[in-house]
Parts: sequence; structure tokens; C-alpha cells
Amino acid sequence: MKSAISASALLLSSTLVEGTFEFAAEGATAAGMSQMNKVRGLAAVTHLDGADIDFHYFQTEDGAYDVSSDIIGAIESPASISAANGYGISHQLRGDHVTGNMLFVGEVDLTGATVDAGSVYIYRGEFNRWSLSQTLTPPAEFNERSDFGRALDVDRENIRRLAVGCKNCNGTHHGGGTVYIYEPSTPDAYNWRQTSSMTTSSTDYFRLGEQDVEISGNTLIADVGDDISELASSRNVAVFREKGKDWDHLQVLAVSSNMTDADLYDETIVIGAADADYDNSATAAGSVSVFYPNTARFNLKPKGKPVPVQWSVQQVLWAPTPTADDNFGNYLSLEGDRMVVGNADIELFVFEREQVYGKWSLQQTISVDGTELYGVDLNGATILTSTDDAYKFYTEASSWDCLIVSIEDHFGDGWDTAQLTVDVPGGEKDYFGVRCDYYNPTQFRYCPTDRSDGGLYKFSVPDAVKAKFFWEIVWRVYEEKTGVWYTGNWDTEIDFHWDVENAEFTHRKVAHTLPSNITCKTCPSRPTATRALKGKDSTVAPTISPAPTLDTDVDLTWQWLTLETSGEVWFDTQHKGTSYYISDSKAHRLLSVGTLCPGELTGKQCWEDYPDGDYILRVGGALSPYSDTHTFTYCKAVNSIAAASQMIFRVENGNCEILSTTNADGYCANVVDIVEYFSVDLHIIGLSSSFGNVEEGHFAQAIADAISFVSAENVKVTKAVTQGSGTWVTLSVGVSSKATGIDFADAEQLEAFEAQITSTFQEKITAVLGSLQSEETNSGLHSVTSVSFVGLKISGSKEVNMVTMDKPDMVTNFADTSATDYESTSKESVDYVSYVAFAGYAALVAAVAVVGFVVFTRATRSPAAAPKFTSTPVDVEEPSASTTSASVSTIEDDSSASASARPAGATQAGKALSLEELQELVRSEDEALKSMLGNAPQI
Repeated sequence: MKSAISASALLLSSTLVEGTFEFAAEGATAAGMSQMNKVRGLAAVTHLDGADIDFHYFQTEDGAYDVSSDIIGAIESPASISAANGYGISHQLRGDHVTGNMLFVGEVDLTGATVDAGSVYIYRGEFNRWSLSQTLTPPAEFNERSDFGRALDVDRENIRRLAVGCKNCNGTHHGGGTVYIYEPSTPDAYNWRQTSSMTTSSTDYFRLGEQDVEISGNTLIADVGDDISELASSRNVAVFREKGKDWDHLQVLAVSSNMTDADLYDETIVIGAADADYDNSATAAGSVSVFYPNTARFNLKPKGKPVPVQWSVQQVLWAPTPTADDNFGNYLSLEGDRMVVGNADIELFVFEREQVYGKWSLQQTISVDGTELYGVDLNGATILTSTDDAYKFYTEASSWDCLIVSIEDHFGDGWDTAQLTVDVPGGEKDYFGVRCDYYNPTQFRYCPTDRSDGGLYKFSVPDAVKAKFFWEIVWRVYEEKTGVWYTGNWDTEIDFHWDVENAEFTHRKVAHTLPSNITCKTCPSRPTATRALKGKDSTVAPTISPAPTLDTDVDLTWQWLTLETSGEVWFDTQHKGTSYYISDSKAHRLLSVGTLCPGELTGKQCWEDYPDGDYILRVGGALSPYSDTHTFTYCKAVNSIAAASQMIFRVENGNCEILSTTNADGYCANVVDIVEYFSVDLHIIGLSSSFGNVEEGHFAQAIADAISFVSAENVKVTKAVTQGSGTWVTLSVGVSSKATGIDFADAEQLEAFEAQITSTFQEKITAVLGSLQSEETNSGLHSVTSVSFVGLKISGSKEVNMVTMDKPDMVTNFADTSATDYESTSKESVDYVSYVAFAGYAALVAAVAVVGFVVFTRATRSPAAAPKFTSTPVDVEEPSASTTSASVSTIEDDSSASASARPAGATQAGKALSLEELQELVRSEDEALKSMLGNAPQI
């Protein structure tokens, strides 16, 4: 494929067809399509108000260019001068598979109300999620009213080179202006820095780069005036050529009237002069002058001795019927061997040449609805224009037999790092992916950039297994020539051949596609003989408050995963149904998959039993039209959970505990925060009164004062029991995902944060004590002499509206808990206890550490280790024996091995272990789990 950086012969065999969508703002000052295939159809436009950049995605399922006025995202000015209407006066959208999408936005003060020098903002992201990566400003000596960034351009041949105009940055003389070159220090294009600058060689020219800068390879052009006064000046074009690390000013190109627009592509320069008169018979009819360099490539190399490269006019283009005040050439865009020119009558003229040095000829005239034209941009076979009330799109490819590509995800949170990759002729690649905050499915029409780009196009998802939840990937390709859909997953490969003469794609190699009509496979039922769960019926843990997200029932058999529907069944024959997926905590190994088959009644139960460890259960449905009627329960949850939800759960000592739940739609829409709750056990000595509401408030504030990422409103005392001189306190501590930047829906991040917050409590317990003693309001906590951190465990999560951060609504108040919950029944290693005490109480606290802290079965122990897995083929779509060749994992029972390694009496109901027995148990089970991990296959 010939990209936007190489010339190619274009065959205009069909009429460009119009599409349109309107917008609410009055007009646009600039419009630019993405020049990268990775985001085909993404347009960035700036409205006349100069306040923000809007993003539109203008391709639909059938490939039409008439999407409604949906704005999929917007970026507002980060500066205070946005009211000056200068934000987005220039911008470029570029990128590749290494850099990702980069948006360069210039902002200047058009009113002169401020002394702002101007800025260029570099954003990274895509669709409706963008973040500011870097801000460029002019050198310090030009930090006021410089107009830096009013004109900018990214190199057509090297997207890692940016040219920025600064008309008031005086180079060799006052008012001369400067163009700066910026380049990144690494291939991923972060940390841009100035590497060069240029100004005119003559003091006769002024305001270089005021309105237009274009760079293509080793050539750069910029507008320049011949008078320091803008009113008295004529606008021309200065030409620069790269020489080593510097840029030489070669010449200034003048046209018969002021330059109104200019463009540069691979050494071809075109200059529009909208005020040019035609033979003195049509004033301001407008013209476009075409300049070629005197080189052999353009058949213009002079004979004799070598001379410096110079450009000269080779052709002047006019409208078919030059008319007074038509202003032909007020806007133009050049790419390869095609050029589009606009005029004041809202007409577009499409010109082409047969080779790089050839003459240009008119191919088509397009009348555009509207009253005024604000810009035109040419990208391959597509033209984008902006008028006073709409964006207009025209495409040559409407009559071609192309492909419709649909990128889909069963859960609705995107493909993580995976991308649909198209290897195209010539060694280039196109990349497509789906995000959680964009359309699912993401559908677009895929055509070659130019009709002449013939050859084999290979579709696949390379390195898909490196992405999390890769088994949820689905993609489809519709072949317009045959009317056939091909459906693929993470290991599918499909090749299509582009026939230049017939302008059509035809499939060739097709490997590992999903069948077009699958049958349903029932989920596993309870085996007749199950393994003995470690610790079952012998747990010595006290009752812990349930996860705030869910009510749980300790009497339920947690292994039952119940599938429910109030409408249609979960299964779908076309790979669009609702399925559940259970994986390891790293989301790289699929353990089980299932669905509710036709004919099965709501309430279908699937037996999902696992050894100790952390796991992720995800129920899809993002592609199902009936998913709003699908619910499920698991891990002792009482209330039904909606489809498109994720549950992180922990199996420990044979029991299941829900650590976190989240809803895909709410989380991806970025309208909710996830608050993760931790049950924190403390022991205090010296409390002089009963523990009441005042003490609860002081304790919450003390925790918040000591730990920066905890808010007092998210700290609640759930238990307080006095035994002897000490008081056992259990806190529910909520931590906001938004406040910490931790994604609590990610099992790996959750586990890492569990260790982090444990360490933080151990380190900050002294500060907690100090805060309690310094509280101004009198309470029973003033006399406290010791606060000891006993342990911490995850107790659940809750999704809350970002506007309000409510307290957990399902955590029981400490006043409702009886003291019998605190009977001493088990022992944790003293290594897990952190405490601080005043002199005179150290011996007492040490005794408590050895004897008293036996009530908590799990303090700061690391998350349960991963179980042992063996690789076995299992279906990963709505399950069918013929669905896919995916390799999934099942679990082997290691209960017999671990049981034989246990000390005698370790599993007897109600029997407390001695310290030695507990240590031996931990050592033996750690060795067994390490063995499991060592034997587990890795993906």
C-alpha cells in the first residue's frame, strides 16, 4: 500500500460520492482527517468559537460517510486564553503503531488582550479519551505576544518531526519570524525537543510562518511577508531545504497576487492566489500555481555545471470558467498525484497528474451545499470539507468492492494490548483496536488508500495471547463482492487480495475462523465425588462483614454459579451471546467458560470449584441484544448480578470471598468510582471510656490524617470489643480508585495494592496514635497509650457516583456486633503484627502480640498462590465442540498431596493450632503451592 507519504498514480474511474453530518456550532475554522489508517474515519475539527477540538467518527457499518452529528470526544483548552478564540487555530492528527495517536494543537491569542506567547499542545489517546502529554512554548526571549503555534505541520514523510511557525520570534532581524523544528528523543515520540530553527536569509522579509507552514521530507515552505506592516505586505512563500542538521533558505516564491493557501507534497509546491485576475477580464477569479524543482526527477535538471535547487512555475491552474470574485484557490489540499481546490462559490475542483512531473488536468467538479467554505483536506480517496453548517465527505471508493470490518468484544472493555493488524503490500501495517469507551462493535469500511494499491492484505491479531482476556476477542470481515461474513477470534488469519483493475477484494487464505452456526455445550455439573476443600468445616475465622457490593450467605455452597434470565436465553449461534469466563488473577489463563443453552431453564447451575487462589469471573453479553435480561450469582452472593460484570474472588481454606465487583458499562463510561474496602484489625490499650460515636469519628479522622489516600468519610468502625485492659477494633476502610489511580477491577493491581496498604498501616500506626492523643475534642481516646496493627484483608468493593462518595451502605455498625465474635480461636505469626507503645507498656503489648492476637485467621498474608493447571482444549465462545481451537486450562486436584503434608489434627473442627503447628502448616502448604506454580503452563 502506498501511504500518505508516497506519490502514486490515481485512477479516478468513479465519481466522488457525498456524505454529510451537521454540527451545532456555527462553522469551523479548521478541519483535518487522520492521516493514519489506524483511525480511519476519525476527524478532528475546530469550531469558530475556538474553545475546543471536537472529534467525529464518520464511517458506519455499511461504509457510508453520513454518521449523524455525534461528537465522540472533545478537548478543551488547558490555558486561560481560550476565550480569545485561538485554541485549535492549527492542528494535526498523526501517529503509527509505535507512537499511538498524537494530536498537535496550536493556540494563540487572536484578540491581543493578553501577552500570551502562544503554545502547542501534544495530546495522546484516541476517540474520546485524550490526555495532554507535553506543551511546547517558544524560547524564553520570545515569551510575549509571539504568535507561536498559529501555524504548524507534522512532516508527511516522518511523523516524528514537527514544524512550528512563530511570526514574532525575531531571528536575524526585527519582525523576521522563525520556524522551529521539534523532534522526540525516543521512537515512541515522547519528550519532544527543539532540534533546529530557520529564518529568511534576507532582511527584506518579515513574519515568517505567520499563517502557513508545510514540511515534507527535506523540504519546508512557510508564508512570509515583504513588509513588517501586515496591511502593507504581500504574502509569498519561502522555501527551505534540509542540509545536515540545518535548513538553508533557498528562495521566495511569488505569485501574481497574495498567497491565500499553499501546500507541499514530496517536492511539489502549489500556491493558491484567490485574488488573482484572469486576463484582466475577471477580477479576483483566483488561480493555483504549480512549482517543480530543477532536478532530474522532474525532468528539469539544467545542463552544464551543477546549480542550487530552485523551484519554478510549471503550470497555472484556473477554474473551468474563470469568474470574477470566485476566489479559486482560497483553499487547497495536495496529496500524491491528486489535488483539490476550493472557491468562494462552495465548489471543489479535483485535479490529477499522471506522473510526478506531469501536467495537471481537471477530473471532476463538486458543488457543495452551504454558504461559505472553511477548509478542505484530502486523504487518499476521501475529501473532507467544512462549511458554515456541516462537514462534507466525498469518496472515490463508493463503487469499489471493499470490506466491512467489525471489531467486537464480549465483555465490552476493549482488547487490552491486542490489535487487529493488516499487513499490506509494500511492508506497511494498518492497526485497529476497540476500547472500552467507544462503540462495541466498532465497524468501518476498509478500502485501499488508493485504487492502485494492489496485492495481498493479511488480517490477524498478532500476540493476542499477551493481552488480558484475549478469549473475549471477536472480529468479522464482510466481503462486499460475495456478500459473505467471516468471523474470527484471537488466532484467526484471513487474507484478501485487492484487484486493481476490477477494484475488488477477494478472499484467499482463511485459517481458524469461527463456524457460522454453532451449537451450545452445557456447563459442568457437580461431580459425584469432589475433592476435600482445604479448611472446610474447620475454619476458625470470626464472622467478617460481607463485601459492600453484595449480600452473601455463608450457608450457600459457593461453587454453584447460577445463570438466570428473565427473557431470552444466553446462547447465540452467531457468536453474539452471553457467556461466563473464569480465569486466573492475571487474566491470561482461561479456566472455564459456559452459557445458558436453549431449552435450559433460568436458574441453571454450573459447578465451578477451585483450589485456593485469586480468580476473575467475567460475564459477557456486550454483543447480545438480550443481555439486560441476563443475571448470575456466585461465591455465596445472594442478590443477582447483571451481565457485563466482573467479579474478583478469592478461594482460601476452601471458602470463597468476593474481593471486588464492577460493571463494564459504568466503569468504561467513566461515570463511577470504585471504592475498595479493607477490613483492618487494631488493638488499643488505655481507652478510658466506652467506644461511642465520638470515638468512632476521632478514629476515622486519625486514619485519614495518617494515610493520605484514605478519606475519613470512608472509615467506619464495625466492631469494638473490650477484653481486659485492651480493646479490639475492626475498621472498614474504603479507598477510592480515582483518588489512588489504582484500577481495583484489575486483579493484579488489587493484589499489589493490598500489600501496599498493609505496609502503609504498619508504617503509619505511630502517626495514628499521635493523632488520637492530639484530638482537641475530649474523648476516651486521649488516654490511649498503644495502638497495634494486627492485620488487614480485603472485604469487597462498591461502585459509587463520582459526584458523591457515600459511606458503605452494607457494613454493619460496630454497636450491632456482640462481644462473642471476638473469642480467641487461632494464631497468626508475630511477624505480621506492628505496634507502637509508650515505655512501661512494652511488656504488656509484647504479651498481647504473642497471646492475644489469635482471633484473626488472616492478617497480612500474601494472596493465595495460584493453583496448578494443565492445558486442555475448551471452547471459548458460546460453548460448542466445534467452536474454536483455543487452548484453555483446567484444574488438577492436589488435595491429597497437601493433606498428607499437614500436621496431625490441622483440619479437626474447632481445634486451635499451636504456634509450631501453624508454622509447619504454612511451610508445607507454601511448598505445595510453589510446586503447583512451577508446573503450571504459561501463556
